[in-house]
Amino acid sequence: MPSLTLAAFTQLAGWQALQADGVTPSAAIAIGEDVLSDTPSGDGRSLTLAYSPASQDHIARRPLAATDLDDFDELRLVLRGDRNSAPGFYLELRLGSVALPIGAPGNTWHRRVPVTGGSGWDVVRFSLADLPAAVRGAVTVAQLRCIDAGEGFHLAIDEALAVRPSMLADLEQALLARLHQQTSLAGNPVPAELVTAGGPWPAATPCIAIVPMEVRDLAERSTGAAQRCDFVADGYRVRPAPTAFEACYAIEAVAADRIDQGALMDFLLRQIGPRGALRVAAQPWSIETHGAPASEYDPNLHPAPRQRLYCRVYAWQDHDAPSSVRPVQGLVTQIDWKESGHG
Repeated sequence: MPSLTLAAFTQLAGWQALQADGVTPSAAIAIGEDVLSDTPSGDGRSLTLAYSPASQDHIARRPLAATDLDDFDELRLVLRGDRNSAPGFYLELRLGSVALPIGAPGNTWHRRVPVTGGSGWDVVRFSLADLPAAVRGAVTVAQLRCIDAGEGFHLAIDEALAVRPSMLADLEQALLARLHQQTSLAGNPVPAELVTAGGPWPAATPCIAIVPMEVRDLAERSTGAAQRCDFVADGYRVRPAPTAFEACYAIEAVAADRIDQGALMDFLLRQIGPRGALRVAAQPWSIETHGAPASEYDPNLHPAPRQRLYCRVYAWQDHDAPSSVRPVQGLVTQIDWKESGHG
């Protein structure tokens, strides 16, 4: 599985607000929920944390069912904050397990959380590569510690995902989530199936067949800059700019008669196109429909007529792992004084 939802933040159960000692309840952090605002996940619910100026070093903690993250490379949080007045970081994320709790010797993993103020949602990515094996194999707790209370602030969290970035696998997981059992015929949910390139046709009828067509490099879109990430107390990493691709798919309504085909095509036209966004492992990728390639009209390749919806997704692939950087603390210049040769 390319990505796993760790928490959808649709309920408050389990969350604790604690003082700096990690035991005493805190009144400086108010834990609530927002059921009125739109969210990137689409569920319309998010967790809210309100930090007062007295919340310095206080903790918002959430116990988790033991979760094995060995098969995942990074953690992604979908959140937004409303603090604009001061630059820098004001929250720190830590993870722990029964075998190696937060704060125990050997568990120094932490991340400063960059949150831009305003109304937009941020997708913040944290590498799990340096998370101790005793934690990564069975995470049981996550916490956010306030490291700069300032004048107080609010934070909303929509979703937490564990991700193993894989461009096509992530994209196709998102397409299936968009289409699988999202419509019905005669009261029966219609499945969506991914056709393996060059493989057999789905056996189920009715169904929505997702057919891979083409992937090509988009050099003109690969113009981004490297980004800082994985901020810690004494440094950060730099993630190289990703490479852009265009991934094309044909989506076909498979049904026993034209009436059911038409109903499924109506659904597909609402769900995809003419242009919009496909949420892939929490990140919005552009998706749009386009005309059929010339090969689709070749009677030798396709003797039976087909009605398909063709779409392309502008996808992004990370090629290189982030590299660590430690900021320069000072600069020392040595000067070799030499006597002038002019006497």
